Amino acid sequence: MAYVIPVKSIDGFVEEVELLQNSCAEGEFRPASDTAASSRSNPRDFDLVLNPEPEEVLLRIQGPQEDGASGSRSRASLMLCAPSADSGLVQKLKCMIESRLAEEDFEQAEYKIYDIFLFLQGAISDGDIVFAPQRDASLEEPGVQDLAVPPSFEAELRMTRCIFWSHHLKSTTKKKNIRAWCSELRVWGITRPGYPAFLLFEGSEEDVDEMIKRIKDQNWHALSLRACVRYTYTRPAQVPNEGSSTHDLALLHCPLAQNHSSNNNTTDTGGSHASATNAKLRPGVEEIETMSDLVGRLRAVGVPEAEYTEALGLRT
Repeated sequence: MAYVIPVKSIDGFVEEVELLQNSCAEGEFRPASDTAASSRSNPRDFDLVLNPEPEEVLLRIQGPQEDGASGSRSRASLMLCAPSADSGLVQKLKCMIESRLAEEDFEQAEYKIYDIFLFLQGAISDGDIVFAPQRDASLEEPGVQDLAVPPSFEAELRMTRCIFWSHHLKSTTKKKNIRAWCSELRVWGITRPGYPAFLLFEGSEEDVDEMIKRIKDQNWHALSLRACVRYTYTRPAQVPNEGSSTHDLALLHCPLAQNHSSNNNTTDTGGSHASATNAKLRPGVEEIETMSDLVGRLRAVGVPEAEYTEALGLRT
């Protein structure tokens, strides 16, 4: 079944296509297979992939035609395509699309196709829509999960803290990626979504450098690395080479770790260095909604004002 989506103008549709191209993660935006090579940079017909193969689910968009019949140029067509998906899942997706189309605020949405795509991505992220589990081939390799990295007690560890500015951060996929990468790389993350957006990361130099690379590899409307501070953490001489690794101690000493929602560890109050409790250290990402709250957090945890004032575009 195809759904008719109002489009304010041909130019407005072109703007929406550009927004989708810049917001989608790799593989989510796919020009129609019959799109001419000269038009692939700004296609009228394209797919928005909600779930990859083998259980591929996508939204197929047919854009308005400039020389169409009267009124046709003000409408686009959206079709749900899920040839291999469970019929119950398809029906649930259709119901969600129709419910969004019927909501009063949808009529006011400037970019309606983008709105529906984000709405469905949010449902997937929240677990309201669940696809068949994808097998991770890497987990099938024998012994991979059993390999344990012994703790390291080196005297020093190079650390990095950085601040990105972006035109916006609304994509559910980008947020999911950032959440997963912070956990995987053991990097503290703080994001301020919306328009404009700011992304802050802190951790070991090697891990933050990898995070910076992955962030830059995403499709962004605009992105700039505004600040990147490198420093050395020194393991306290009085801490024995047992228990907490130097990496864990350095992570707990990070300013971004202080008051972070993912930090369930306590720190000592008798010195300048943190010491971990028995709780497992699990760095993650925390969203802060307003600029005033973000600035207040950075000020409270001791990030130098000169470091974030220019990066956040604050007046001095």
